[in-house]
Amino acid sequence: MSVIEESFGINLRVMKACCLYPPLTHGRWYKIKAYLMHLCFVMPVPTLGILYLLLKEDLDMERVNYNAGFLAQTTCFTTKLLPFIKEGHRIRKCIDYFNSSSFAVLNEKQKKIMDQCVKVCRRNTFIFLICVGGGVTSWATKPFFWEGVYFASVATGVIDPLIAGLAYHATSQIKILKDNLQHLSKYTEEGMSKRNNMSPSQRASIKAMIMYGKIRQSINHHNAILEFVKEYEDCFSSVVFSQFAASVFSNSLTNAIYMGQWYDYDVKSKRALITLMERSKVPITVTSGKILDLSLTTFTT
Repeated sequence: MSVIEESFGINLRVMKACCLYPPLTHGRWYKIKAYLMHLCFVMPVPTLGILYLLLKEDLDMERVNYNAGFLAQTTCFTTKLLPFIKEGHRIRKCIDYFNSSSFAVLNEKQKKIMDQCVKVCRRNTFIFLICVGGGVTSWATKPFFWEGVYFASVATGVIDPLIAGLAYHATSQIKILKDNLQHLSKYTEEGMSKRNNMSPSQRASIKAMIMYGKIRQSINHHNAILEFVKEYEDCFSSVVFSQFAASVFSNSLTNAIYMGQWYDYDVKSKRALITLMERSKVPITVTSGKILDLSLTTFTT
């Protein structure tokens, strides 16, 4: 089972049932079915709500305010779910991104980081979905409106923790990258543990080659994280903007490199690390609606 299936198994099953997570080979009929479900289960609520406001006589301000707030919520549902239909293939690619070999764990310590990430993602989905399902079920008293709100709420109940979980996966990958860079010398020595029958000069040459290879892997790992963040922003920017949330991407790679034994590395490896340090000066940020940075500062403001 892949790390994405372990983390978001419940999310993906519900999204498939709601036609919000397309199969690998999907044709035009799948998208038509998804639009029909959206039209039947989501759109009637805001449409009938608007007609009620327009046609109802003697509306008091309390009723107007209630309907206006309700319409705003259902409009958010519509805005959030539509990208999963229009750009379903691209969103699937973003969700499956961490199944790539670029994000494979290399040791037990890194496996614990990923296990914790999977555990948090599954726990958040379970709690969030139960709260959303219970809240909607207890709230819905009008049978006709109940169906549409329940569909949108349950879909949102798995989409919200999925989006937050993908951000958490990215931060976990940064932790793994920092671990690789900070303990570069240690992991290089482990890679040479079976190379005992060598002269000191041969051993130094092989060690430099292995170390440089691991640095190149780290640079490729860093590139993969940056590519994911760009894809994540392109896929979910409008979704997050419809219901603002915060995700903090930590990018302290320079500190991790400094904490390692860089002073013992060969010149070629030092130069490669300097290149990575320069690139890491640009912070990894995600914007909501191409307007707001998703950070602790903007969230609290």
